[in-house]
Amino acid sequence: MREASSKAAEVGEATTQKVEEVKRAVEPYVDAMMTASPTGLRLSKECLNMSVDAGSIEAVIAMEDRNQVLCSRSEEFNEGIRAFLEKRKPVYIKR
Repeated sequence: MREASSKAAEVGEATTQKVEEVKRAVEPYVDAMMTASPTGLRLSKECLNMSVDAGSIEAVIAMEDRNQVLCSRSEEFNEGIRAFLEKRKPVYIKR
C-alpha cells in the first residue's frame, strides 16, 4: 500500500510541475492577448475555428479580409491608432 501511495505522490508532484511549466510557457501569450483589441481577438478566434471547415484557401482569405474591414471600422481601431501616436498603451473599454 505504501508503494502505491508513494507512486501517487510522485505522479501528483510531476503533474504539478508540468502545470507550472505550462503556465510559465503560455504567460507571454496570455499577456499579449490581454492587451489586444477584444474585437480583433474575437474575430481572429472565429476565423481560426471556421477555417478548419473552409472549402478553400480563398474562403479563409475572404474571412480574414472581412475581419480586417470590420476591425478597421471599430472604435477599438481608432483607440489603437491614437495610443500609437500618443506613445501609450491602448485602453479598450469593452472587455
